[in-house]
Amino acid sequence: MASQIQALWGLLLSRWPVLITDGTAARLLEQTATDLGAMGADGVYGSGFINLVQAFQPIGSITTQTSSGGTITLSSTSGTSA
Repeated sequence: MASQIQALWGLLLSRWPVLITDGTAARLLEQTATDLGAMGADGVYGSGFINLVQAFQPIGSITTQTSSGGTITLSSTSGTSA
């Protein structure tokens, strides 16, 4: 299962490389997962089933820090800054 998660994480980062900062890509995958079993994270299904389609949909804007110390806000599926 871990190799599948890594592959999906890689797809997300190939689209938006800036998401590697501070675990943003991992948080995005977790927040867009389809909940299974008991509501919320649980011992059987963890955070649920990764929903890559949902992860690629706009869910508002994401602000992250650049390597030069500035910030960039992503707010579209094109990966362009706002």
